[in-house]
Amino acid sequence: PDELTLIPEEEYNAHHVLRGDVNADGKVNILHVQILFTSVLNSTTGKLDMDAADYNDDGKINILDVQKLFTDVLSK
Repeated sequence: PDELTLIPEEEYNAHHVLRGDVNADGKVNILHVQILFTSVLNSTTGKLDMDAADYNDDGKINILDVQKLFTDVLSK
């Protein structure tokens, strides 16, 4: 496109998912790995941001998401 279209921040945030940001604080760090791991271990994933928790984007929230998130956080 030849022109830039700006959208309001609220609208952007409503549609933007930061993968791994399971508690929607705008960051992704080792705390998010812990939250996701505990939730998967205890089968309490319903309290998470489901899009952000599905870190490997396979439609499921499981230990594979934890593993990938952990690896990516450690590599930063």
